[in-house]
Amino acid sequence: MYRYAKGTGNIDVEYRVKPKDKKSPVIYTVPNVPLNKAFSYSLQMDKQGKLSVLIGSTGKQVKLDPSWYGYNFYFKAGVYTLDNKGYSNEGGKVTYTKLDVSHK
Repeated sequence: MYRYAKGTGNIDVEYRVKPKDKKSPVIYTVPNVPLNKAFSYSLQMDKQGKLSVLIGSTGKQVKLDPSWYGYNFYFKAGVYTLDNKGYSNEGGKVTYTKLDVSHK
């Protein structure tokens, strides 16, 4: 998630620890990312439930809690302005220059 507040942009990785959790803690942050600056990211999950997130060349790995086993997973790319704060004409914009998806 790209979070812009008070003149500073941050890329936050949120991770819902268990399926029924109401909140998703931020597990990794890349600070000071300006608006309109391109960045790359990668998401990967192996068959043992290890989730890897890379933003540029750095990132975080977590092991899925067993309560996730049996769930189907999917990936979505887009802009979701979910904070319900700000002006009514406020919005988000994203430009993808390349999007690769693979299943192994």
